[in-house]
Amino acid sequence: MPGMTRQILRLTAILLTALLCACAQTAPRPTAPPEAPVPSDPPVLQEGLFNFSSEATDCFNRGLDFLENEGADPEGAKAREAFAELLTNYPRGKWQRAAAALVRLLEERTRLREGRAQDRQALEKARGETEQLRKELRALNDRLQVETTRLAQENEQLKKDLQLLKELELQLDKRDRDLR
Repeated sequence: MPGMTRQILRLTAILLTALLCACAQTAPRPTAPPEAPVPSDPPVLQEGLFNFSSEATDCFNRGLDFLENEGADPEGAKAREAFAELLTNYPRGKWQRAAAALVRLLEERTRLREGRAQDRQALEKARGETEQLRKELRALNDRLQVETTRLAQENEQLKKDLQLLKELELQLDKRDRDLR
């Protein structure tokens, strides 16, 4: 049964993807020669199942074009503006949900990029602090070695002094015995 549910979900995802791709497909834009005559009658808008021609669709397509040509605008501000225009001008249009989702995604992407930039700055700051702490640790280790060496020498000198004092005490005891 779980395998069947998984297959149904895959099939549903494939159908939704195909439907969205078909809806997002635009008719090629005709390029008119510079001396083309202006038509006297306005074109008749034909709306089929997957071919929509309306101002809302044009606005949505404009936003998609901005997303495709994102090299000039990495933040997607123009695309977000086009989709926001679609949302305000055509609140009950057929592209309203898709435009709202794209606006949310663009805002989320902007937020994530800002967060990534902040994380990069924090990482660089942490690396600098780590390097500073390493330098301080090396300096403290050097000081510790010098101090340890000094204390070891002092300890040896104290041992010699103690040995000398013991010898002197033995000599004093011997003199005291000899004098008695």
